[in-house]
Amino acid sequence: MRQLADLYALEFGQTWKREHADLHFAPALSRAGEGGAGSSGLVHEATLTDFADLRGFEVHVCSSMTMVEAAVPAFPVQGLADVLCSASAFEPSADSTPTRSG
Repeated sequence: MRQLADLYALEFGQTWKREHADLHFAPALSRAGEGGAGSSGLVHEATLTDFADLRGFEVHVCSSMTMVEAAVPAFPVQGLADVLCSASAFEPSADSTPTRSG
């Protein structure tokens, strides 16, 4: 996502963060964050920056195949057990490609 407004269910994540002390919710945008909106860059790299030690965590990666292939091998380097990392990869449909007008 490039803008805070592009994030799906942002308010839902923020509510969960307020209601659950053990939940870490930090938006990550592909470009520099809007007014402290969170991290910028690839989301798995933001996670690795935020959590130096992933022992005891569970991670589910849901993204494009390219992102899944980059993220999944990166987490065990910081202590995530292989059995605690799951993934769902998707490819955008042809009609989801943004078009430019004018």
